[in-house]
Amino acid sequence: MTMNYARNLYSLKGILCSSLLLFCCARPAVAQEWESITPPVADAPAVVEFFSFYCPPCYAFSQTMGVDQAIRHVLPQGDRM
Repeated sequence: MTMNYARNLYSLKGILCSSLLLFCCARPAVAQEWESITPPVADAPAVVEFFSFYCPPCYAFSQTMGVDQAIRHVLPQGDRM
């Protein structure tokens, strides 16, 4: 009984290691995780989000470095943050 268990465990380890190696074989593809919208939205404002105020470290950084004031200064009149 113990020998069977050890053999099964050894086989399971081999299967798990082999399946993990399959992830290493995948080729990365540049810009495949998004789709272009055709036709582009004409009235959408151009916004680049490089951090989120909902992220606690990003919020602390924004308070320390004055990011929110810099963004408010650049926003067009009537847009709000």
